[in-house]
Amino acid sequence: MVRKSLIERENLEVNISSWPQVNVENLPEKNQEIFLKRKQAVDLYMTDKATIQDITKLTGINRVDLFRLIRRCLDYDIDGTVYGYRALIPFKRMKSYDRSKPINIEDKLGKETFSGAFIKFLAEHPTIAKLVINLYLNKSQDVKRPRMRIIDIHDKFVRACRNEGITEEQYPLNTNSKGLRSLGRFLKRLQNDHFAEIVTARFGVDAGRRAKILRTTNQSKNIITRPYQQVQFDGHKIDAIFTITYTTPLGHRIQETIDRPWLLLLIDVATRTVLGYHICLEKEYSSTDVLQCIKRAAMPWRVKPLSIHGLRYPEQIGYASAIISEASWAVWDELLFDNAKANLANIVKDRLKRVIGCDVNAGPVNMPEYRGIIERLFGLLEENGYHKLPSTTGSNSKDPRRQSPEAKARKYNISIEHLEELTEILIANYNLRPHSGIENFSPLGSMKQKIENNELIRQLPEEKRSELIFLSFQAKRNVAGSVEYGKRPYIQFENVTYHNSILSTSPWLINKELTLLVNVDDLRTIRAFLPDGSELGILKAHGHWGIIPHSLRLRKAIFKLKRDQKINFSADENPFEIYIEYLAKNNDKTSRVKLAKLQHQQPEIYQPVSHKTSLDQNSLSAKEDASNTHNMPIIKKLKRTIVF
Repeated sequence: MVRKSLIERENLEVNISSWPQVNVENLPEKNQEIFLKRKQAVDLYMTDKATIQDITKLTGINRVDLFRLIRRCLDYDIDGTVYGYRALIPFKRMKSYDRSKPINIEDKLGKETFSGAFIKFLAEHPTIAKLVINLYLNKSQDVKRPRMRIIDIHDKFVRACRNEGITEEQYPLNTNSKGLRSLGRFLKRLQNDHFAEIVTARFGVDAGRRAKILRTTNQSKNIITRPYQQVQFDGHKIDAIFTITYTTPLGHRIQETIDRPWLLLLIDVATRTVLGYHICLEKEYSSTDVLQCIKRAAMPWRVKPLSIHGLRYPEQIGYASAIISEASWAVWDELLFDNAKANLANIVKDRLKRVIGCDVNAGPVNMPEYRGIIERLFGLLEENGYHKLPSTTGSNSKDPRRQSPEAKARKYNISIEHLEELTEILIANYNLRPHSGIENFSPLGSMKQKIENNELIRQLPEEKRSELIFLSFQAKRNVAGSVEYGKRPYIQFENVTYHNSILSTSPWLINKELTLLVNVDDLRTIRAFLPDGSELGILKAHGHWGIIPHSLRLRKAIFKLKRDQKINFSADENPFEIYIEYLAKNNDKTSRVKLAKLQHQQPEIYQPVSHKTSLDQNSLSAKEDASNTHNMPIIKKLKRTIVF
């Protein structure tokens, strides 16, 4: 009855099989016997195998001590786990000592005792306690160094004590070290109780970020073993400088260096296979770049022509879809990436959900360790490839491998084309080399074996395999027009009007909302759907916007300059010519690099276009004439002379 009331009243954990154990052999011999007697008594009581009188006879532990030991066992540690058998270890302290008696008094032998005195002293002097903690956390305004040593904090501690009126006969100034050792123990305890915060304050953001990661046993439940079960995505700025070459309006070829490009990667977690990559030349990668990488990871691999002498593909090519048929159009179940703005764009989330059909895990903010596999891969590619280039910037500004990278890039003409070819071969070789993380299998060898062992992977349905679908998004627009003024129906999208023969002859659609399927890589045409879901057809952009292929990013850049009144053009003028002319007139590196990137990324803008071409959007011959007239690039047809 007593036993039942004790357990129920205290609401205690009685499953002793789950209690933490003790390695008895580690205890001193005299303590081993005490511990075993205590354990025997507790086990007999908790399993109801003996009465209290029998327990006392067998172990020598009386009723009061037995109940005290049981309560100790059923108490909880600071981490939330029950103490269990650990509480039976002789002289084990389960709670910190809180001094109750005054500090500066003598014991019965006439000696001063200072057990727990420092904590009590800080509690009685909160101003000094706050000073010590702020100094340790680098929160003091007068601290100029990255972090203060304990002895330096102690100097300020002693000065603060004296300012508070503590005399040399009072604690802590009456001790030999003036509280130095107690201060050190207090700060150590502070660090143990607030590990991540202390590490961040004293050792920097990177160390603090790692300190915040909790490695728990729950992670073992999420072991990834199946190909395409989980993939990781991230972007990395390549540690090297490259050149880009373009043609000026006067026909001169100019070589210019660009900012360090981005390498975007998608890697399979189970097999460590790189599924796809994309190189971005902008200062920051965009949602379109993310989609390009996703598209390349899902689509079958295509051979890239190589121009670098001696550079060749390995015998087995090195890409999954080239040697594993099941990997062609294969898609993944979960994607891990960081909280970069481009990654969280609506179009990216929409494509991942509707096309790939995967879950998205953005993970904690500023925690690259949660994507450690891809972070290590970037380091491997740098060491095996980019850091070996003469134009490498090294891993930091003090890296001895950094030797005038811009000058070396120009001298050896290390171009963007070279970067693309080098990256292609680096990844192919990586996929075929043994990897210690997968029992020294190669990534592709591991994937092939797992698939042959009936590890099923999803493949993209046939209707979703169009290249355009990866780079398309839906938008809603109302049909404009006016019957009263004779204005035929049209759609306005990103400052340009769109129409076709059906829309133009359907005045009943005015003010109706249409759904548009927009390809961000080519805005010449847009597919339109009626409110009931039926297709209206392909709408074509008005004027030159419907003739020359261009991206959403380029159109926004052109109209931003127009809004800022830096350029101006009429409906009949070629906006691309005017944009190129503007970049050429601004004789600065930024404009020249933009011009070079435009020529490299969208060469269609430099294709022949005739000024005399009819811009009738309903005429198919207009587009044919525009593509066949004159052999001179558009940038050479500017009416004004432009000099850099």
